Amino acid sequence: MSERVVVGVVRRARGVHGELVVEPKTDVADRFSQLEQVYLVTPEETRTVTIKNAREPKAGEVWITLAEVTDREEARRLSGATLEIDLAHRPKLPKGIYYYDELEGLEVVDTGGRRIGRLRHVVPRGGQDVYAVDTESGEVLVPAVPEIIKSVDLKKKTMVIDPPLGLIEEPDAD
Repeated sequence: MSERVVVGVVRRARGVHGELVVEPKTDVADRFSQLEQVYLVTPEETRTVTIKNAREPKAGEVWITLAEVTDREEARRLSGATLEIDLAHRPKLPKGIYYYDELEGLEVVDTGGRRIGRLRHVVPRGGQDVYAVDTESGEVLVPAVPEIIKSVDLKKKTMVIDPPLGLIEEPDAD
């Protein structure tokens, strides 16, 4: 089985012909109109489905029609299901740009090599993401700006940061 990534979550049915309201989990604006097939994953099963139509009537929602879902009742049962693609099929990003799941789990160190913690998740904040890093002193929110983020090495699974004074609390020395 190949590795997959979630590109959307079914939130509810729309209309009587099985259209789905999907919360996109991708920054690629027209991602769903580019896809022909996706995996539809529910607790009971995983199946390949065909996207007949996809449109984005408002930010944060995509309305999708699947060839295999033809009525409202079936669409309602899919609430909470995920739409997934193989990792190999997602678009390549420019150098220095990363998918959230590539960053999550990285070991975070400062420019001196001191361990800061582990990047737990990325918090999208409009124009600028923030990295939630678990440290010995608790969670620290690190702005994803070039002045702080010095390098990312996906092979070594590390991120080097140069935090400004006061961003990272020193653990209490006993």
